[in-house]
Amino acid sequence: MPNKLHWTKNLKLDDDTYEGMINIDDTESIIYVEIDKEQKDDDMKIAFCNEIINWYEENSKKVKSFASNKLLELKNTHWVESDTDVVTEDEFITKIKLESIAIHKDKSITFFFKDGNLFLGHCIMVGMNKNCALEYAEIAG
Repeated sequence: MPNKLHWTKNLKLDDDTYEGMINIDDTESIIYVEIDKEQKDDDMKIAFCNEIINWYEENSKKVKSFASNKLLELKNTHWVESDTDVVTEDEFITKIKLESIAIHKDKSITFFFKDGNLFLGHCIMVGMNKNCALEYAEIAG
């Protein structure tokens, strides 16, 4: 059964952003949605959020593989102290866990992952455009 978005009790963070909770990969994750004030149909906004959640559930390995392809060399050349710190693509994919999803006004999406201590606790961000094309993966924080 597809995962559904459940808005938190304090769902409105400010005038432009709403927050909800989802459970993906056996982890409670936050979804942030920047609201286009021109878009008046709340049901349509929620439906779009659920489409993104369903897309992620079907493509999570693809997103994580994309992150691994972009960041694995960085991890294994600059974020290691010994040979035992080197990780394979499969280990990289297994270690990262979805923490939150941000849906922006332009319908681009940013997936935020816990790094599984690959980058000493930094966040891994993967960006996707409104056409579901993955565009970048980087570490932050």
